[in-house]
Amino acid sequence: GAANGVEAAAILQAKVFDVVVTDILMPEADGVQLIANVKKSSSLTRILAISGGGRVMDGTDCLRMAQGLGAHAAVMKPFTREQFMEAFTLATNRAPAKATPTT
Repeated sequence: GAANGVEAAAILQAKVFDVVVTDILMPEADGVQLIANVKKSSSLTRILAISGGGRVMDGTDCLRMAQGLGAHAAVMKPFTREQFMEAFTLATNRAPAKATPTT
């Protein structure tokens, strides 16, 4: 694991991972930047974003932004083990997402 976004970016340059779990608000480099870097470097890596929000932005907005950048799933902190596993399963689902009809 990495303590912050800078450490995570360095690890991801050296190795490709199947899944990256990232907090959105981290010291030195945030999860938004990390998600963008992962999306640029590996289209196969799945991303699960977590957030509880911070002083500037609440968790819902952080997670919405993460999904807009390409996170495959998101879960709000604090979460239960079951909520995390459900989000992890969603993030690692290799089937293409189905469009939701709008009516």
